Formats: sequence, structure tokens, C-alpha cells
Amino acid sequence: MTDQEIANLLIGVLMGGQHTSAATSAWFLLHLAERPDLQDEIYQDIVNLLKSKGPNTTLDDLSYDDLSGLPNVNNVIRETLRLHMPLHSIFRKVMNPLLVPNTNYVVPKGHHVLVAPGYSMTSERWFPQALTFNPHRWDQPDADQQKDDGTTVDYGFGAISKGVNSPYLPFGGGRHRCVGEQFAYCQLGTILTTYVYNLKWSFKPNGKLPEVDYASMVTLPMEPAEIAWEKRDTCSI
Repeated sequence: MTDQEIANLLIGVLMGGQHTSAATSAWFLLHLAERPDLQDEIYQDIVNLLKSKGPNTTLDDLSYDDLSGLPNVNNVIRETLRLHMPLHSIFRKVMNPLLVPNTNYVVPKGHHVLVAPGYSMTSERWFPQALTFNPHRWDQPDADQQKDDGTTVDYGFGAISKGVNSPYLPFGGGRHRCVGEQFAYCQLGTILTTYVYNLKWSFKPNGKLPEVDYASMVTLPMEPAEIAWEKRDTCSI
């Protein structure tokens, strides 16, 4: 690899672990500003988990494994990524002539294709009421939404799901599937639990969910995107 290729990859890793999580956390804060009931559900999950770990347990005592025991947290993250895939477009270089399914068109070797995975994630074909923010749709994922046979493959960084048959693709699929998926859920889960345990929030008067800025590098909320917050009794910040 050339120095330029190495630099490009390192920049991609930096952007992938920072900008995408910042955008996703902004979106779930905005969606939850409309849903105080979901905030309360997550808060109760956290309180129950802390109680189960013993007396005098604080949020600082939560572990990586504990995050997987907070289904509403992970469902909010999953639903936010469904509605707001951070990277709206993905380029791929065609290494061999590629036949477009159900057509006679062949993409020649060396050409590039652009894919918008967010299209399938907001399609009524796969997700009923697709434009509605509903984390509880993930309580019992429908097999037709997943279309994943559970097969895993190791491309050199651990076994992962192939995931190429699923309409849910916030982390891509196949050998180029994002290697930071587990880190993203850990990072976003930590942010969300910290917010919910310490604060309650809503939109400011006359505030509403903002439009999506598709002209930015990641799908950011357009300004104004503001919330008003208040401390909970358990607030420690």
C-alpha cells in the first residue's frame, strides 16, 4: 500500500468512529425529545439493572456486558440507525463485470457503483410505518425484515454475520461490513444511558424534529435542532 492509501484509510477510521456516532446520538436525542414515555422506559431499565447489581451501585459501575441487558437502549440505537443511516451513500469499485439483477445491463469491470442502503431501511416493503420512529419494532424482529440465515464468515477480524441479504444495513454487509459495529453500540449505549439516567428533555416551545441535511458528509439534523433539559433526582453530573 502507498502512503496515500494508508493515510486515506486512517482518515476513514477517524471519521467513521467520530462523526457517525455524533450524528446518531444527536438524532436519538431529538427523537426521544418527542417521546418522554420512551425516556422513562429506558430510565426504569437502568434503575432495575443497577438494583440487581447490589446496593450503592451507580452508573459508573455498569460494564460492557450490562449494556446488552438494556434492550430498550439497543432498540433505540437500532431504530435511529434505521431512520438515519450516517452515511447515505456507499461507493464500490466493480472488480468483475456485474449483471444488474432482472435486467440485461452489465456494469463493466473498473467502473464504480453508488448504493444508498438507507433506501431499503425506510421502505414500507420491509418496515411497516417505515417513517415512524418506533424502537419497539425491534422487540421481536420479523424474519422477513432480517433475511439473515445466521451464517457467519471471518474476513480476518473475527466472525461476523454475512448480513448481505438483510434490508437493514447501517453497517453495510459482506467483507466490507463496518468493523466498528460493536464499538458503536458500546459508545452510543454509554452516551444514551448517561443522558437518560441524569436528564429529562423535550423540544423547546414550538420546536420540532428537524429535517435531514443530506448535503453534509454524514446525515446531520438541520438547524435549529435544540432541546430543553432538566436534571433528574438521580443526576450526578
